[in-house]
Amino acid sequence: MSSIKVQIRNWDFLPVLMSEKLFSTLTGIPIKKVTDLCRRGKLPGAQKIGKFWFIEKTELMQHFIKGNADV
Repeated sequence: MSSIKVQIRNWDFLPVLMSEKLFSTLTGIPIKKVTDLCRRGKLPGAQKIGKFWFIEKTELMQHFIKGNADV
């Protein structure tokens, strides 16, 4: 399992649905790894829309607030 080491100071600036590319940029996790985590259901709030993965901000935020940084 990977551990996401990201400190987001203001969640308000993030879109409701983050693209896998934005999530990759914020966390430093390579995009292929992000796609794999989404596919395996390891990212909370990840959903596939068409052929792209998006991560729901509120689900991810709750995950981090609870102190669950492991993905």
